[in-house]
Amino acid sequence: MKKTFIYLFILLCFACRNKQEYTLCGTLYMDSNTVVDMLGIQMEDTLLYVKVDSAGYFSTTIPFREVVFCNLFGVAVTGEERWQFVTPVALQANASVDLDFHLTGGQTSIGATDPDNRALQAFREWSLNQSRTLWSNPPAGTELASRLARFPCEVQRITERERLDSTTAGYLSAWANIECLNLAHGLFRDSIPAALASALPVISQALDVPYWKLLYGSDLYISEYLQQNAPEPEDQIRLLQERFRISSIRENITRRIIEDYIRRHPYSGEHLARLDKLCSDRPDKEQLIRKFRDKRYASPGAPLPDAVFEDKNGQEHRLTEFAGKYIYIDLWASWCAPCVAEVPHLQKLEKDLNRRDIVFVSISLDTKRENWEKQMEQLHMHGNQWLVRDEAFADMMNVKGIPHFLLYGKDGTLLDYKTARPSSGDLLKSRLEHLP
Repeated sequence: MKKTFIYLFILLCFACRNKQEYTLCGTLYMDSNTVVDMLGIQMEDTLLYVKVDSAGYFSTTIPFREVVFCNLFGVAVTGEERWQFVTPVALQANASVDLDFHLTGGQTSIGATDPDNRALQAFREWSLNQSRTLWSNPPAGTELASRLARFPCEVQRITERERLDSTTAGYLSAWANIECLNLAHGLFRDSIPAALASALPVISQALDVPYWKLLYGSDLYISEYLQQNAPEPEDQIRLLQERFRISSIRENITRRIIEDYIRRHPYSGEHLARLDKLCSDRPDKEQLIRKFRDKRYASPGAPLPDAVFEDKNGQEHRLTEFAGKYIYIDLWASWCAPCVAEVPHLQKLEKDLNRRDIVFVSISLDTKRENWEKQMEQLHMHGNQWLVRDEAFADMMNVKGIPHFLLYGKDGTLLDYKTARPSSGDLLKSRLEHLP
């Protein structure tokens, strides 16, 4: 038994010794007018914030990941001007990567000693210079195509000079591809000339890499590529599975396709059945289905939401208690300045409108009851003042921002999902006065 314990202890020690991690350190050199307001590291799915000491030095340890690259980003302040800097970094298991940052005049130059990061910084400087030139004097489409062809050539030159392995060389190639796409789409937006479009990297080949999340805009380009080649979501998911091998791309973009379907389609039994098939093999199927089902309360003709509210005395209420009347609902919160600004207009409308078959209900989305009560008192709010009891109510109603105003008919069905604000004056008053 004792020998077994010793053996297990040795194995544990050996495992701890061989546990891989990354160490990234550096020094920020700044002129007397510049300070760094923030410094952080973006991994594939994690953000880490880094502390810098008074001498400008930082050091941080990063858990081992399969993706050996990260983005280091920061915000510097010179006088009243704030400016950003970002750079990719090649990490090394059980070894420290040391970088020197020189921040002057709104510009950042970065020094590195190891060949991988020396190569990344060489391409960073080169591509920044190319981008500044192209943005200051945009060329025609055919000329831009020839200019963008220099990017892979520069990658090849740096790769040979630094004798890079395939991992860092591959990252440089992917980086060059995303820079070409960003320049083409930035300079020509949606009207990219055919000659230029044919010269751009093929998305399914260029961005199908493990570190795709570190390449700015990659998710948008992949989504657009699928939409252009497959109009229906089922076909987009099929094409995604056929042409992209990286599992994180498949998972993230599939979720994006399904959420886009949920956002674009109104609730109906037909659309629900189609969504059910789209989600058939997903572990988050129930969550996505529920998200779509909740949209039924935000569609014209939808019934009153099955939700319970309470007034300042703690008494429960449901909207169904106003059966046979029109219901104008104000969704607001005490912390929302635009919501508060609407209250006097709503109070005036309630006073001026001469219809007894219309009731006004203000429903607060506050999570702290005391804040709601204090704001009601300060604004002299009266009448039907209710507080939500379930934070899921806003999701149920598909509310993306407040103030939000709803109008229900006498039969309890939704007339206007986004009806006019009280501050619209005669527009809302006329709408309410002319209800049948």
